[in-house]
Amino acid sequence: MSEYQRDKGVLEVLSTNPSDFEEIALTILKKYGHDTQSIDKIYKESTVLDFLKDYFYDEFIISKKVFARIIKSTTMDIEYDFCDLINLDDGVYAFHTMYYNGGTCMSEMIAGELDKLF
Repeated sequence: MSEYQRDKGVLEVLSTNPSDFEEIALTILKKYGHDTQSIDKIYKESTVLDFLKDYFYDEFIISKKVFARIIKSTTMDIEYDFCDLINLDDGVYAFHTMYYNGGTCMSEMIAGELDKLF
């Protein structure tokens, strides 16, 4: 069932160079025991980035310009739609989102804000 969801947490920007994204994704997937052959069997006609977005959407954010890792996330009480990002350190951002989870997800909300920053 879809409902409003509010999340707050911290993320780390891993790269702002889209040409590095596939290599980063492969490294991450290998850590989780996946290789390109196992991904091809599970997720035919798709890219490594698509696989990571679909299966690890609550751990990694991949937008057009930014590849980030969620360090910490907490679900909170509901208010209204928003996404706030605060730069804590070099490449580390705190986030606070609220959205209707039948129309989007946390990673999509944050990806849109990251693209505005970079």
